Amino acid sequence: RSIPFILLHLSRIYKNIDLLDVLLEQICQLKNSKTILISDNRGSYYSSPRYNNVLERFNKKGIDYEIIAYPGVDELIDLINKSTFVITTKLHVGITAAALNKRVFSIYNHPKTKRFHCQIGNIYCIPLSEGGENNKELFRSFFESSAFPLSDELKQSALGNKKFLVSFLASI
Repeated sequence: RSIPFILLHLSRIYKNIDLLDVLLEQICQLKNSKTILISDNRGSYYSSPRYNNVLERFNKKGIDYEIIAYPGVDELIDLINKSTFVITTKLHVGITAAALNKRVFSIYNHPKTKRFHCQIGNIYCIPLSEGGENNKELFRSFFESSAFPLSDELKQSALGNKKFLVSFLASI
């Protein structure tokens, strides 16, 4: 059996340390997992002082992690594709993970992110502002779940949007 690969893309998680603590408790339950923290810009926001408390919590829990600053689109997609679990605060990482049939947990800060996860039927979607203890069971369930494929209807809708966009771009 392969080692679980957890990809964390957690911008602004410093705003909800209680939620982070509950997530980290569940990560600790996964034995021999590999945890990667990624950022979505060229520099790593994990080096910012406001993330000191976040990284301290990883260290206190004994979670080994690697930080990877945004490596570029192709490399990021490759990391997502290699992952077992993706936990993100952003929409596009969640879209990519879902398209690659990865287990994705969204901790959203924007309504459009919630709309997307509702549209694809992903129950693992909570607001960044929500309390940690309320979500202990949801995180546990997430790590025990299997990925769910996107529906054919949704894929066809996305292809229609792609055709519309290509047509529009060709016209300008």
